[in-house]
Amino acid sequence: MHFRGNLAVRFCGKLATALSVTALLGASSCRETSTPGEFVGPHVAWQVPINGGNADLNWAGVPAVSDGRFYFAEGANITALDASTGTRLWSTQIRNNPSSLTSKILARGSQIYFPDYPDVFALDATTGKINWRFAPDSDASVAESAVDDRAMYIGTRDHRVYALDVNTGQPIWTRDVGAGWSMTGIVQGISLASDTVYVGVTRWLAPNGYLQSAVIVALNRADGRELWRYESAGDQHGIVATPVVADNKLIAEDVIFGSVFAVVRFTGKELWRRAAVSGNYGPMDSPIISGDTAFVASADVRTYALDTNTGNAIWAGLGHGASFNAGMPCGRYMFANGQGIDVFDRRDGKKVSSMLMSVGPQDAYPTSHFASDGKRVYITGHLYAWAIDC
Repeated sequence: MHFRGNLAVRFCGKLATALSVTALLGASSCRETSTPGEFVGPHVAWQVPINGGNADLNWAGVPAVSDGRFYFAEGANITALDASTGTRLWSTQIRNNPSSLTSKILARGSQIYFPDYPDVFALDATTGKINWRFAPDSDASVAESAVDDRAMYIGTRDHRVYALDVNTGQPIWTRDVGAGWSMTGIVQGISLASDTVYVGVTRWLAPNGYLQSAVIVALNRADGRELWRYESAGDQHGIVATPVVADNKLIAEDVIFGSVFAVVRFTGKELWRRAAVSGNYGPMDSPIISGDTAFVASADVRTYALDTNTGNAIWAGLGHGASFNAGMPCGRYMFANGQGIDVFDRRDGKKVSSMLMSVGPQDAYPTSHFASDGKRVYITGHLYAWAIDC
């Protein structure tokens, strides 16, 4: 954990300077004992060893927190921790390959859902028992899925979308959103609003994928019927996360071209596009919407608060110099992960601190995206899972 100067921080209930934080991190686990009146800014509430101490294992997907449990991928397993204390509740092996393939975990009702390879899963949220598994026609582990009370919506590397019954895992409907394409089309993310399923797809325009376009397809939630589609002009575009709903708009990232853009969610008409710093890639994570503000962590080493109506920057915050792969607003702060966490004041984008830049002798650091319950953010890395009070 790195801090500027000799900043004092509260770590697991202890007041420490930057010089003593490394020693505190040596503990196998820790618990926060401070009260709200003693809060001194973002600080680690608990850290728990994961991956059996194997620093070669890590996960870059999106975890989930719900009903007091934190869910994440841990090698070949899906694991649940108590969100308050970090206590390990259960861990379920889902495959033999130790690599973590799951792109996003979803929690809804009594189950958690996630796409993996070769199967898609629903697990009992309390016990980790596998309730059902389904094998689609091709790999669905890349796409960030969505779920409602009726169905789990998944996408494959062969541009197909499935609505799976949440109780059985069997298809309610399927739709090929790239019928007639001669090359690869990878579904990257799915979101829901009202009666519509929104699907973000990267379409290859060259056999090796060096030319691409960004595609958004709107489908009827009941039967998968196509309502409209958007495709970017040119051949240097791509979507790698989920288009998110912001009132009457969809906001998506275009990582190849280096931008964030918005389209009308009822027609697909492009409204605005906000470019990253020249010569850089754009965001690799979906924007987080709060009111009329989109919070974005970008690969151009900055975080942004954008006006969702215009795309104009309310502020831009400069990080420690690494490309950010994930961001999350929580409380008065904006957290961004780029091989270590930078913390920004979400009111003006000023950097507050840096955390978890290197943990342990293996030079490990956070690798996943964030989950948040509004009071804490949760994240995992090579050696540890963390909860950070915000």
